[in-house]
Amino acid sequence: MLRTPLRLALTWALCCSVARAEDAAVSDAVVDDSARLEVSRGIVKSTAEFIGMGGTGVALGVGGPGLFHNPAATSHRKAENRSELAIGPGLGFSLVSPRGGGNDVANLPADAANVLAEQDWQGAILNAAMNVAWRRLGVGWAGSGTAWWRPDQRLIVADSQFVVGGVVAGDRLNLAGGLRRLDADLETADGYAAYRGVAPQLGFIYHAPREGLAFGAAWWSAATARETTGDGIRPADAIVVPHRLSAGIAWTSESTDDLELAVPMRYAADLVVDAPSRDAVALEAHMAGLSVERGTRWTLSPRVGAEADVWPERLRIRAGTYWEPARNVGASGRVHVTGGYELKLFRFKALGIIDEVLALEGSVDVASRYSSLGVINLGMWRSGVTGAHAEGLYGEE
Repeated sequence: MLRTPLRLALTWALCCSVARAEDAAVSDAVVDDSARLEVSRGIVKSTAEFIGMGGTGVALGVGGPGLFHNPAATSHRKAENRSELAIGPGLGFSLVSPRGGGNDVANLPADAANVLAEQDWQGAILNAAMNVAWRRLGVGWAGSGTAWWRPDQRLIVADSQFVVGGVVAGDRLNLAGGLRRLDADLETADGYAAYRGVAPQLGFIYHAPREGLAFGAAWWSAATARETTGDGIRPADAIVVPHRLSAGIAWTSESTDDLELAVPMRYAADLVVDAPSRDAVALEAHMAGLSVERGTRWTLSPRVGAEADVWPERLRIRAGTYWEPARNVGASGRVHVTGGYELKLFRFKALGIIDEVLALEGSVDVASRYSSLGVINLGMWRSGVTGAHAEGLYGEE
């Protein structure tokens, strides 16, 4: 059984957020103990800031929320932070209902999505992160968990990471590495099975000499979670996620002698590449007793986003789009349109070493047979300047 904060939080949401009808009619799931189940990662699972900008974040990531896009975010500072200690939390939660095809988070073929909807499955997605940066060093944790349940079954999958990083090369290069842990926990009336796997990850963010320009790249190794404990059932051979390579660029446009801008603008573009998974099938379809091949080929997800300070030092709006490739055989890729806002609230200081600015954030992500709305999230206000490089940024005068 998983004993992690993500699992505990998702279990609470599972028990308290939806009233479940215990007498609902459901069909028996197919148990194929040779199956390799690939976890869906097509939609952007992150916090409001990065969802609003089309899922971009490889060169923009700061603190805990940035870890979903690049491990190097652990030591990456927002431009105005001059304190020795920087804290970067992040939290996002949403309920998912496949009923009537309303939210197909896995982008399954239409017939498989309809079967899943008919079987009374419900879901919840929780993204949580915490990061602590001391001068040029950073330590962070981030996890994305998905819970699926119906009256007779419950499945929780958590993909979490622990990273350590620092700043080198004249404070222009953020480097980080760490481990990702993949956990899965399935419970039925007949018993339970728990799976666990560990894999490495690396990332960097480079601040170019040109003010307001940054590049980033990250690599997450494929992870295979195998059964570690169980009682009466063995629903699959393994739970897997593929190798992922991401690269991104971000830049800021400001008024100059030759160009007058009404508001400062920030732009970002990422490319996310997922490798094939050997002999894998869709985890969500497997829950419904179906076998849908997933990850038979390389897939690409281009992403672009922009942000504007419509009320200087108080309010930002965001917009973006990304392509979700078809990982499932028989499905088609889909275009997502995203948007969001960030409202600066107030500054708080503590212990002489903490100096942060709290912000209210929201986001929306819409595509064919999918929608996600994060109306209110709390985060840390960050400068709109990309590639921050300033003397005293790490608490040193």
